[in-house]
Amino acid sequence: MHRLFRLHRHRWRSVPRDWARDAFYDIDSWDATLKVEADLGAVELRSITGYRWQDRGFDIDSDATPARQVDFVQNDKIRQFTQELHLFGQLGVSDWLIGAFYSHDRVTVRTPGDHLDLFVTQTQIDADQKTDSAATFANVDWSLGDRLSLVTGLRLTWEKRSYVGGTTDLNPLGFSFLCTPAGLCAPGVPGPVALTFRDDSISDTNLTGRIALEYKPTPGGSLIYASISRGRKSGGFFSGITTDNRALIPYRPETLTAYEVGGHARLAGRTILANAALFYYDYDDVQTFVRDDGGAIPVQRLGNIGHAKVYGADLDVDWRPLTGLDLFAGIGLLKTRLGSFVTGAGPVAAGNELPNAPSFTFNGRARYEFPLWTTLKASMLASARYSDGVFKDAANDPLIKSGAYWLLDARIAVGAADDRWEVALWGKNLTDNQHVVQGLNVASLGFGNRTYNAPRTYGVTGTVRF
Repeated sequence: MHRLFRLHRHRWRSVPRDWARDAFYDIDSWDATLKVEADLGAVELRSITGYRWQDRGFDIDSDATPARQVDFVQNDKIRQFTQELHLFGQLGVSDWLIGAFYSHDRVTVRTPGDHLDLFVTQTQIDADQKTDSAATFANVDWSLGDRLSLVTGLRLTWEKRSYVGGTTDLNPLGFSFLCTPAGLCAPGVPGPVALTFRDDSISDTNLTGRIALEYKPTPGGSLIYASISRGRKSGGFFSGITTDNRALIPYRPETLTAYEVGGHARLAGRTILANAALFYYDYDDVQTFVRDDGGAIPVQRLGNIGHAKVYGADLDVDWRPLTGLDLFAGIGLLKTRLGSFVTGAGPVAAGNELPNAPSFTFNGRARYEFPLWTTLKASMLASARYSDGVFKDAANDPLIKSGAYWLLDARIAVGAADDRWEVALWGKNLTDNQHVVQGLNVASLGFGNRTYNAPRTYGVTGTVRF
């Protein structure tokens, strides 16, 4: 029997800058896990029970200016219970596992919004979302000889999600947030006005699985494989600010069928480990923001794009030519294509790139560890990462696109030879590169913003193990 309890507490506050108020980020989280294993003779039973309790609050200054325009304070409460059972054993040439899973979670959101300098009003977003999910699954590894094996797996999942919530215009000064079809504010009666509300539920039952063929051409670490797998991403409800009930229409589940071939091999006297893979991903009902033209005024909402395709290749090499020296390099190639869809600016033809999908990436590192004395050791690490430019939205808006960038990090450490303690000096983003992490282009409201990565950062870390 294994028991695990974790308590996380995180507090962060910013120093005053150009935004409307000091930003903050507070998290309190309790996690408990109970794992029980029993030997039943020919089979083994495993039970894993988990519970999570988390409260989170943080500031969102979307316009990043001193004005109170699109400012929010997000407050989330998360309660989650999970139970999983595994029964596994061997039968002839197969290793098998069957299991069942159940989870229940409830997420409540309360988000006050301040727009006094833009719409002369304030809002509040409320959402109460409950999800129940149950699944049965089976996995069998078949030995087809000394070097060939077949991996098969199936999962049947049922899920139900209910949602109650919407956005309220608090209207403290007698101005409504949106009161005309043209979106113009006008005098009204002070007091709350419900802008949107939805009380709804969705459910989904789906079958997913995987089949893979694995071949070991030589004993001792080489492998060639080919696989086909199918996965499902749940549908749901948007819980951000909304001014039209169409924005609360639930989005459908997203389905991915993945095809992959690849392998790895030990070379040069087993000092080199090389990995390579080619893959093709076929998406249906990609979840992203879409335009809804079903009413008098078009609405931008979280919905689905019919199709997307991704082609790619990965290659990496890990070389250990000397004791204590580890050299690693990897590249990734990617080609993505979205199907046609409609945005707030009109229809978009098929061919756009997926968000955050660079066509070329590189990452590399060099680490050297060596003894200082009989009881001490030291290590040095340098790493580099490169990414091509990427778009940040499905519409491929160039105003919030991230350009290509390099990130360079380094670390020097001294510690005990038995790893009981360590002191490390480190630096991240040593060249102080700046690139867009996310962006918002709200031209209809006359503003937008770009959020950049963390600047050059230095630190000292001390570790003691008991």
